Amino acid sequence: MLDERQVAFVAVGCIYAASTTVGIALYWRQRTMSLLISARRPGTVIMFVTAVTAIPLALCYTEVWRDTPCWLVISVVYEALTLAMDAMVFANWNYLFLWRVNQLLSDFKIDAERSRSSVDYNKRLSQPGVQLTQVGPSASSTYSANALFISRSCFTNSAKAEIAFFVIGQMTTSVPVIVYLTVSNDPDPTLPFPDCLSSPTATTALCLFVARTCICVLEISSLMFMVRDAEDHLGICRSWRRCLVTIVVCAIVTVVMVTTTRAAALGVEATVILTTLAISGELLIRPVYEQMHERGMDDTTETSAATSQAAFERFLQTSDGYNAVLRFAASEFSAENVVFWAEVTKFESSWDRRNDASRQAMAARIRSSFLSGQAHHLVNVSTVIWTSGEQRPLGQHMFKEEKDEVLQLMYGDTFRRFLTNPAYQAVWDRFLHRQHEKGMLLSRVSSSFTKPDSAV
Repeated sequence: MLDERQVAFVAVGCIYAASTTVGIALYWRQRTMSLLISARRPGTVIMFVTAVTAIPLALCYTEVWRDTPCWLVISVVYEALTLAMDAMVFANWNYLFLWRVNQLLSDFKIDAERSRSSVDYNKRLSQPGVQLTQVGPSASSTYSANALFISRSCFTNSAKAEIAFFVIGQMTTSVPVIVYLTVSNDPDPTLPFPDCLSSPTATTALCLFVARTCICVLEISSLMFMVRDAEDHLGICRSWRRCLVTIVVCAIVTVVMVTTTRAAALGVEATVILTTLAISGELLIRPVYEQMHERGMDDTTETSAATSQAAFERFLQTSDGYNAVLRFAASEFSAENVVFWAEVTKFESSWDRRNDASRQAMAARIRSSFLSGQAHHLVNVSTVIWTSGEQRPLGQHMFKEEKDEVLQLMYGDTFRRFLTNPAYQAVWDRFLHRQHEKGMLLSRVSSSFTKPDSAV
């Protein structure tokens, strides 16, 4: 029979596992619907949350089955911690790399007319430059725009780089410690947790964990320092800073509790559970909530929403508007959405002036550049539209569904943060002012034509 304490830990473990599973499912479902989530490298974030979730579950397990060998518990916790730390480093590394690439990309200042011309656009992308030879945060200003796009796509979508990073990290940190714990000459290797925390083996593992945490803090702090000038519209940097502070505080409290008394198991477990819960909420629930909250703010009448989106599209059709949105989108790692919209608009508007061969060539170029599985500038569209688009015949509006979905994503996600920047807000205000003046002019012209008719 289980006592009250064991029943409580069973309930805590079940609730924690269920809530984390729901959070991961919501996060994964929303990943293609918001740049707020997709730019955070969702797979790595989920791996991090899964790793830290294993820690409180392991501690709950030891409370229910108290004869669990100490070395097994320490091995599981140490493995989960190192995996979570590697995930944090990789996610921040990815953020640093994307930020540098898009900073350099925005410096090219591709104007509206050239980017709308597929010929000039591809000439600009094929400018001479150093080709990318490695995957990592080492992009330099000498890269061509094409190399930047390719490196950005390869790095963000490469599972091989991430797997290699994790394998190297685990082989050099976790595996030696686990082997040491397994074959160590501990006086009583079957001693249950937490009675073994004062043993030499546990003390050694604790010292290694502290050293590993310090290395992780130095790695992430250096990455954060490199992106100190980032505008961080998506809040990625702030989010990881909060996680880092939470982990450091938890590590300090845990070490103090373990070194001061052996009877502090409940306090250690409670601290770890609350810390991992806070981190999971920060990385999973908060982005989903912000994305849904932004949608909720946009839930006005259908007419006003359509009018606002139409105004945003007219804004993109102006040179100042297109350049401003392109620069802002580059800072959010979504410049390909703006360029895709411009290319499709050019394709539709130039349909009547092109022959069949030119139409097919441009359609194939758009699909291979933005919509294929090997696209260097892959845009976020739903699976249904992506699948149906491959079977769609050649036509003037063959990319209409993809264009509408990308435009809706830019309007509902990118444009909302675009307006929070005073400099970009001023560009939008000038556009609205010109539209207002144009409307007044048209109304005056219209009234001048209707007056003679009314007199008759």
